[in-house]
Amino acid sequence: MRNTVLLSIAVAWSGIQFGTLWIMQTSILPLLNTRGDQDYIDTCQGIDMHFFHPIALWGGVLMMVNGLFLATQVDDSTAKITCAVAAAMMLGVGIVSEGKNRPIWRMIEKWKIGTMPGNWLELRRVWSLAHSLRTAFAFLGVVFFTLSLVLETT
Repeated sequence: MRNTVLLSIAVAWSGIQFGTLWIMQTSILPLLNTRGDQDYIDTCQGIDMHFFHPIALWGGVLMMVNGLFLATQVDDSTAKITCAVAAAMMLGVGIVSEGKNRPIWRMIEKWKIGTMPGNWLELRRVWSLAHSLRTAFAFLGVVFFTLSLVLETT
């Protein structure tokens, strides 16, 4: 029963995390990518990522730890593997978020027309690509946690 509850929490949380990243991927990023310099800066600086980043980071870390723990606890041998893979996917979300997205976002928060770095368009592109990668990791996390839950409960 404990494993089922923990797997259900993992499916729910990784689903929420994926959904949040998917919304960013399908609505906010396309909006940002159509903006000119000043609009881009104003829009980015108007989004309060100080609220989202800690939730994404710590939620992902907790689900990674949960997945690793479950990989040692579930009975089904395939579920052990899928739990470990799901944990790795959540780690991937965190690594990309903290390694690329968050540092670039911190730079964007300080940009002003005339003080932007010469490679600002490249930074926008890298930020967008990194976001796509972490969204893919989050999707795979949901898939593998869901597989684990199905395997463990059937």
